[in-house]
Amino acid sequence: MYAYLMKKKSFKTKYSLAEVALFIIFAFSLLAGHLLVIRRQAIKLSKPHVLDFAGVSVSVPAGEGWSSHGSWQFYNDDSDIMLTAQLSVKGNIVAVVQWRYVIAPEKTTTFRLLSKRAAVGGADKIKTGQYSVKNALIEWAHAKVPGGIRDVFFGVAYLGNERAIEIEAMAPSDPELAKQIFAKVCKSLKYEPNELIKKGEKYIASVKDAGVASLIERDTSLSWERVYIFDRPEKDASGYLLEVFNEEAEAEDKKVIQSDTRSYIAHGDNWIKKDTFFKCDDRFDTFFQQTRIERSDNAKVPITVIEQTSDGVLKGVSEAFLKDKYYEPGKNAVPEILLDSILASFIGCEYDEMIVDIVRGECLIVPAFVSKLSEMQARQLDKRAMYGIRVEHLDAKKKFDEILFDENKQIIRKIRKNLHVHSWERSDRGTLIEKFKIK
Repeated sequence: MYAYLMKKKSFKTKYSLAEVALFIIFAFSLLAGHLLVIRRQAIKLSKPHVLDFAGVSVSVPAGEGWSSHGSWQFYNDDSDIMLTAQLSVKGNIVAVVQWRYVIAPEKTTTFRLLSKRAAVGGADKIKTGQYSVKNALIEWAHAKVPGGIRDVFFGVAYLGNERAIEIEAMAPSDPELAKQIFAKVCKSLKYEPNELIKKGEKYIASVKDAGVASLIERDTSLSWERVYIFDRPEKDASGYLLEVFNEEAEAEDKKVIQSDTRSYIAHGDNWIKKDTFFKCDDRFDTFFQQTRIERSDNAKVPITVIEQTSDGVLKGVSEAFLKDKYYEPGKNAVPEILLDSILASFIGCEYDEMIVDIVRGECLIVPAFVSKLSEMQARQLDKRAMYGIRVEHLDAKKKFDEILFDENKQIIRKIRKNLHVHSWERSDRGTLIEKFKIK
């Protein structure tokens, strides 16, 4: 009886395993069938997704099974702006497409860049080609993971103004589907050269020629110090920003500007302090910045160091990063700590608007649309104002600063609008000491 039961149990076990195997085969057959049907169908594309102020629009696959964020997204990990779509069948992701607008691309050949992209995924290039679209040339490579089934298609187009756009498509179980998707989305790229970035390049070049030291002197009335105070009693919120600059002669024909900046913002019992040391040459072609942050909850915030060297490479180091960051900023780039100093001269500039790339202390490069306010618009914000400039940060929607100037083109007030509105009034050291009891 025991032998009979064991034999019966063994039969049932074998039968169950066979059922499982048949189920797996059936599931893969269904998936393969779905992929075959998808491949034979015409790949439909979404409406063009326009990237504001970049002169770029692209499409991604759309229709049954495809999903995406629906808009370009700025990513803090690498300062790139991305648009992604994925295809799911029976709950499994079977294809992915990703556009990447690169703000500060590596200055290298397309061939080397494609080889580098393939190597990151452990793949080898097996084929290359080109797609010509209006005002741009996409050079691409088909890469395959040795011994695996994963095929990836990479493409890159170097645009004007030291920008680039990359495209990647992958369908792990169906290389032919990936190839079809890649070809279709590549041809959706439309690019128009961006005059706003060119204007930003020309303006920053004029600022470098004038030297940032002279601009700091003018805005600070030779005091080499700026104080802003933020106060909202009704919200139990307050804060200050103290910027102290000084100039040194490093060599006979070379100036070095240093800055020690302290900021403090409190909301009730919660506060955050930031100390920043900054050093640059008069043209800010090279600079060094170190940022320390303290919080009321004693949470540890890693120190962040960024440095741009004479070869034009910007490096960011912090324990908060998964790895060190490297960028090659364009000619329109300016460290955020110098932005106030260079905006006053924009009032008299021939341009009414431009795009500059702001290098932030957390090692992000964020494009910003800079435009002049009319005198009426400036006065509506502050009756003392004669001039105003709006800086729209393109890493987040509805995030912008409005900087207001008096008749002498000195900043009197800064308004930052994001999730909240903070108004920073220009003040002096005496008021700062009296209100916040600092040394």
